[in-house]
Amino acid sequence: MKVGSIERLRWAISSGKLEPFRLYRFLQNRIKIDCSASAENLFSSGLNLPATNSVICRIIDPPQNLTPGPLSGIPFLAKDNFCLKGLIPTTCASKSLHNFSPPYNASVIQALLDAGGICMGKTNMDEFAMGSGSTENPLSGPVVNPWSPKWDPRIAGGSSGGSAAAIAAGLAPFALASDTGGSVRNPASLCGVVGFKPTYGLVSRQGMIPLANVFDCPSIMATRVADVAKVLSVWLQTGSAARKLDATLAKIQKRSPSKCPRIGIPMEYYAPGMAVEVERVWDEVARWLADDFKLNVKCVSLPHTPVATAVYSVLCAVEVASNMARYDGLRYGLRVEPSDGLQKSLAKLNLETSDGLMAASRQMGFGDEVKNRILAGNFFLLRGQKHRHLDSARRLWRCVKDDYTKVLCG
Repeated sequence: MKVGSIERLRWAISSGKLEPFRLYRFLQNRIKIDCSASAENLFSSGLNLPATNSVICRIIDPPQNLTPGPLSGIPFLAKDNFCLKGLIPTTCASKSLHNFSPPYNASVIQALLDAGGICMGKTNMDEFAMGSGSTENPLSGPVVNPWSPKWDPRIAGGSSGGSAAAIAAGLAPFALASDTGGSVRNPASLCGVVGFKPTYGLVSRQGMIPLANVFDCPSIMATRVADVAKVLSVWLQTGSAARKLDATLAKIQKRSPSKCPRIGIPMEYYAPGMAVEVERVWDEVARWLADDFKLNVKCVSLPHTPVATAVYSVLCAVEVASNMARYDGLRYGLRVEPSDGLQKSLAKLNLETSDGLMAASRQMGFGDEVKNRILAGNFFLLRGQKHRHLDSARRLWRCVKDDYTKVLCG
């Protein structure tokens, strides 16, 4: 199910053995077959794979001319929370942005286009990237893992399950995704691909529709580590658009690589309920790194790991409550009209008032998971709850960060 590596495809294109537009049409045909099978609710597609429903919007025609660069002629896919100008909508898999067409490209997409990459379309995701176990949303339906046994569909992970499943199914050499709390690493592990979350502040978030600003990271998925490294190098090269227009960008520190890197294995990550086979592979890899590569592998302690998930949940919900406030039906996004046929629960709302219009638009535009997180975030922000939940979460977040600092600098 693998597509050729970026390096091999670039060599074939530059040597004249492969026409870039032929590659584009070949991959678009694979995507079309998968999409058609998903639309007909078929389990298997003409690719002899489960229909993944991983690509929700395609760009049928490639650009007229190729841009020279390190990715010239290489097609890619992007998660549907990255803005792409003009050609197709950016929906975040939500009814509230069903027909939203951004007037600009996300910085990380612009950097890839400047390097000669060709965007083929958008991948499925959880609504506003709110998910981890599976990719399901009311607008586009669930993503199916391409490694699923016959007639037994399995989850692809979330919220970037569409990008992971598309790469695993051989629909593109690489795909963009976003990681807030494991949204790249989780589906990558379930679909058997490489998922890479850069350090926060390494690349620009401009044009990536936010979930939680303090955690969001543009990320990369591919079948090979070398392909991920190639895309990251494009983002980090001098003058790249991916290093602009974001106040949280950090300065890149140039350091000589260590001759003997230290690798820490957190004792707290041996969590209760971990599958025996996972624990066995974990130990085998540690021994492999220590014995075959002579690396310094040792156990370390991150004592605040047990509270990390609860801390993340509180901080993320608070940011969700703030970020989702912009989808009000007044400025952009879904706007409910009296002729739309309101649900019974909304029939008493007066759409002639801004409050009524906003309430109806948000009720009809958001799915259940988004509504749940908005309610939770606003609860944590209540005057009587802020100290108990939000302030405590912020203090514990600093403790979690200090744990890592001590280990990495010790």
